[in-house]
Amino acid sequence: MIEVSYWKKYCRVRIKGHAHSGEPGKDLICAGASTLAVTLATNVRYMAEMGYVMNPIVDLESGDAMIQCTPRCSYRKSVEQVFNSVCVGFDALANQYPEHIRYEVRG
Repeated sequence: MIEVSYWKKYCRVRIKGHAHSGEPGKDLICAGASTLAVTLATNVRYMAEMGYVMNPIVDLESGDAMIQCTPRCSYRKSVEQVFNSVCVGFDALANQYPEHIRYEVRG
């Protein structure tokens, strides 16, 4: 089971586990979740380079990922929009495949 937690207040996403819905390397649910994680990580790195966020944390490991940043005040809404957009994808996966992925929003 993949467990995705999104802390809106902290612009933080934690992803843990594996879907186990197919053979390793051919698991489409894991591939979808991985794509969303890499998309968010790439955006956080880009926003850090542009000076929109501070203290970026991008830690992507197999079955364990943490993506977080601190938006600068004037960019908070834009950064939140990036996180929310990606998390819509996690929510959609969880709704379609609840036996393989769980998504929750915290604080």
